[in-house]
Amino acid sequence: MGKQRSKDGSSLIHAGIPQMARLRQKLAALRWPKPCLVWLVDTPKQSNVDWVKCYYDAFNRRDWEWISAMLAPDVEWFHAARDERVRGVNAVISSFRSLVEGTSSAQIDVRAVHDAGLIVIAECGIRHSRRSVPPLSKPASNRPAPPTPPSFCEVLQLQGGRCIRGSTYADSVRLLMDISQAAAA
Repeated sequence: MGKQRSKDGSSLIHAGIPQMARLRQKLAALRWPKPCLVWLVDTPKQSNVDWVKCYYDAFNRRDWEWISAMLAPDVEWFHAARDERVRGVNAVISSFRSLVEGTSSAQIDVRAVHDAGLIVIAECGIRHSRRSVPPLSKPASNRPAPPTPPSFCEVLQLQGGRCIRGSTYADSVRLLMDISQAAAA
């Protein structure tokens, strides 16, 4: 499993892994967001922030194959609100799928990313993918609405371009309220 060169001469990380070969084929057929391209190409510009953007972009598309390729084979995930700890790519993906079951239009909105080297913390909220209906009347004030606090945060431990450990911390009641409000929008 060595590095291979793409047509443009840049090296592709994780070459030789079947999942990556399929993803490179997808990449050739589709236009992926820039952060995802940066993650696939081994360049000095690659950053953990770009990795996180690519991860949540894939999550919002419900692209489980793409997310699987971003996880280490022996990844471990802890979800505090569910008191759940799972190990391995298949178990983690199953856990993620069960979280979004029945909420296909709910999207994760990354509000802040804190990069501390191998550990990255993402503060996230929930938004609805459909546009909301504008209010019938103008608001009483021209002041912008106060920023909405994050619904949950995730702590991700990255190594070699893959997540080896993740933890999700959320107030489950608040998270459910945010999802239901987003769905009603």
